[in-house]
Amino acid sequence: MGRLLILVGAIFLLAGFVFTFLNIYKNQSVHFAMYGLTNAGLIMLFIGLYYIFN
Repeated sequence: MGRLLILVGAIFLLAGFVFTFLNIYKNQSVHFAMYGLTNAGLIMLFIGLYYIFN
């Protein structure tokens, strides 16, 4: 369970980075990608770490 959450969290973090990077160059809003996907990825990553180390 923990490894799966870490994997999904890492994918969300990567997607947030890529979408933010692309939206900056298209002059579009970066709020959802930067704050939404990145926060969701971090939360999943830390919950996965909690499951592994607890």
